[in-house]
Amino acid sequence: MIGKHYKLIKEIGSGTFGKVYLAEHLPTGRSLAIKVLEKEKIMDESDVERVSRELRIAQSISHPHLVQLYHLLETNEYIFLIMEFLPGGELYDYIVSQKRLGEEEAFLFFIQVVSAVEYLHSLNIVHRDLKPENLLLDKDKRTLKLVDFGLGRFYEQDAKIETACGSPCYAPPEMLSKLKYDPIKADIWSLGIVLFAMLAGFLPFDDENTDVLYKKIIEGKFKMPGSISLDVADLLSKIIHTDPEQRLSLAEIKIHPWWIRNSMSLNAKIEHCCLSDAHPDFLEINMDIVKRLSKEGYDQSFILHHVKNRVYSDVFCHYQLLRLKSQTSQTTKESSKVDAFKKKRSVNGPIPAEKPKAPKFKSYRGPIDLDFISVKKPEDLLKEVKEIFKRKEFVSDFESEFGSGSISSPKFDVSFKINVLQFVDFEDGSCITFENFFPSKAKFEGFYSFFLKDKIKQIIN
Repeated sequence: MIGKHYKLIKEIGSGTFGKVYLAEHLPTGRSLAIKVLEKEKIMDESDVERVSRELRIAQSISHPHLVQLYHLLETNEYIFLIMEFLPGGELYDYIVSQKRLGEEEAFLFFIQVVSAVEYLHSLNIVHRDLKPENLLLDKDKRTLKLVDFGLGRFYEQDAKIETACGSPCYAPPEMLSKLKYDPIKADIWSLGIVLFAMLAGFLPFDDENTDVLYKKIIEGKFKMPGSISLDVADLLSKIIHTDPEQRLSLAEIKIHPWWIRNSMSLNAKIEHCCLSDAHPDFLEINMDIVKRLSKEGYDQSFILHHVKNRVYSDVFCHYQLLRLKSQTSQTTKESSKVDAFKKKRSVNGPIPAEKPKAPKFKSYRGPIDLDFISVKKPEDLLKEVKEIFKRKEFVSDFESEFGSGSISSPKFDVSFKINVLQFVDFEDGSCITFENFFPSKAKFEGFYSFFLKDKIKQIIN
């Protein structure tokens, strides 16, 4: 037993300073996770600072996709963090069990992680240890929450730091190069590695030899899995970018074609797995729960003070667990009503499936037949592009093999600009990005990726 209300059930994890246990909150019967920190292991000044930061962050956050702290207890020997428990396990184990995730499922998880990280950054907090092992799932494997702020820290706006930390496979090249780095950009790199791991089932950079691993990450060379779409490959190449200044921001990730397309087509599923950004803790206090707690011996003003001011105590924990229990009951009732409705309708025939509103993409399939042959090296790609356009009576004004330039053709009344930001090296070809395509009679904005395999494929979003 820990305190009067918490019964330890079994160990479910361990860390540098202690262990994590599954526990039961006896008054409600709800499951909890309790992180037990052993003070005798927190000896060095750096360890004290690290634990202090973790506790401060845990008490500063409240977001639907971050694991919540409910109660903080301390004795002469231990510090107990009584937290929210997610029974679905780690995202890492789920990826392993599925071998890899489809783009739809990966997107639904990815937007939840982005939401959590965006919230942290808004509070000037960086996580610095983003990885599938620190992303926990609910029992339905739909909702995801970020946990473990042991390496997290507060930072000053635009300040750079130099402490290297986290898991090397998810660390950005600037950190491994022992340079001062932007912690926000470091988190974004790790987000890209997490997305890649979900889609591929393996990591873009991996090696048993640490020195070789560091070299691979610093060089930034990796193979895209052939199973993914060009859209998400383009996004990954712009997140897992060795130059932090060229790396996409969270705002830019959210306007990328892959994000927009999935947001539109998966809107209904997003509502089911992504919890509202307006966390229930910030909403109106549930007075029915307050009255119930007052009947169990708590003073009502005492309850309201602890809930309103987020005092991490037994009464705050009790309130939050009762609120969750109430929400679960309400969800179950609504699901039962839906099931009853479906059963009633099935007597008169099946319910016609609601067709999702597919996004409308404009495209240009002009008379130009570009017959590309795969090149062995991505750096040869632009040279080949220029040669083929020259043969097709196009005019180009490129000054170098890399960079930006325009191509036009009086014959076909078409012009467009090529902006070579980064080559994507696939397992069986390479990719170049065209933007600002202006066909005659119409103007289409966006990015146009040409994937070289046996012949060119044109994708317009």
